[in-house]
Amino acid sequence: MCLTTPATVLRVAERGGICVVTVLSPDEGERDCLTYVEDLQPGERVLVAGGAIVERFDEDAACDLPLASLLIEAFDATHQSGGIRP
Repeated sequence: MCLTTPATVLRVAERGGICVVTVLSPDEGERDCLTYVEDLQPGERVLVAGGAIVERFDEDAACDLPLASLLIEAFDATHQSGGIRP
């Protein structure tokens, strides 16, 4: 089973010719991911699966989906500016 988690892009960098994106997610905190999505910018919301960004997270479209709405709420509830709540 493959699970995706929402995350927020913090930084985008190139390491050895590979795009590496640092994200902040509610369940894994800050971590580096590979990406299948081009032109990501800090602040964008994304979906991460297996250590790779697989999709931009469209919050407007997600509001129509109950599970996606719950993921957004959970993400927002576990974060405050500056990091994850203890």
